[in-house]
Amino acid sequence: MPSKARIQRCPWSPARCFSSLLRCFEFSARERKQHPIKAHLRTKKNLACHADSGPPPNKRKEATIVKRARIILVAASCFSIVFIGALSIAKAQSGVASIYSGSRTANGEKANANGMTAAHKSLPFGTLVRVTHQRNGRSVVVRINDRGPFVRGRVIDVTPAAARALGFSGLAPVTLDVVGRRG
Repeated sequence: MPSKARIQRCPWSPARCFSSLLRCFEFSARERKQHPIKAHLRTKKNLACHADSGPPPNKRKEATIVKRARIILVAASCFSIVFIGALSIAKAQSGVASIYSGSRTANGEKANANGMTAAHKSLPFGTLVRVTHQRNGRSVVVRINDRGPFVRGRVIDVTPAAARALGFSGLAPVTLDVVGRRG
């Protein structure tokens, strides 16, 4: 013999009541599995069920906790994506460096031939990169402030001052290591 449903005051609004039948009334396990909606509709037309308009205070606290947990989860996943992306960029890169100069850089600065700056195709502006000459071992830290080089096989364009510090004029084999970031 199936147990009779006990009428309780439903803590959920009418729109949410059908999605939360188990919270509205207590039924036997068998009755919940077989006919949950019929059992719900059978209880005095649900007049006592839908007297409240919203969730009780403890349900509001739970909703707030759930929202915070979702925000933390999204923030953590975004941080991990950025961190993994930064690690993939931070790998040492080898190739040919060239010298460049111009009037304006891609980030809007006026180009300074005496500054320790460089152009790279994909690193973010403001990234500090250690450029090491492979033949003589000299290295210099430059800040990325421009885009380029747009010649196949080249990985970085450095200013004439950085090229002098590295000890080359024209083209040189170099290794790049990301050091950090400057605003």
